[in-house]
Amino acid sequence: MSLIDASRAPTTYCGERTKFDAILEAAILPARSALDQDDGLGLIVFSDQIEVYLNPRRERAQLKAVIENLYAKQPRLVEPNYEAALTLASKPNSRRTLFILLTDVTVIKSARRMRLYLRILTPRRLPMVMTIADETIEQNKLREPRTAPEFYRTGVATELMFE
Repeated sequence: MSLIDASRAPTTYCGERTKFDAILEAAILPARSALDQDDGLGLIVFSDQIEVYLNPRRERAQLKAVIENLYAKQPRLVEPNYEAALTLASKPNSRRTLFILLTDVTVIKSARRMRLYLRILTPRRLPMVMTIADETIEQNKLREPRTAPEFYRTGVATELMFE
């Protein structure tokens, strides 16, 4: 079951594209792999509300349905509602299930909320959180500062990476 965060969290850029674009691309790989292994494939796209829900199925047509539902999706500038998405994901799935949550966790308060709601899925379900690395933060963290603004930039990047 793939859970795609379409809130404001993944609207920042990583390189030439937004994190949301990278999330959409990354969501297709495990989806295809699940069907190749004859596993079920489901999808939840959420922001402050549930935007798309596809019940898990083992049919090849399910991959096409996932791609069609992701193709024109755009993130909304709202807070992510992890509770709604994870509660919906956990209800119809009583079997052992891998949940892949694709999101951005640079806002610590939001990440703590997400972690709290991830507990809904355990112990019979395995949650996995995938995030897209922010190349700018990584570059600033590794850069040796020579001026006061560069020192500040490096310090902020280091703190963000630590959090």
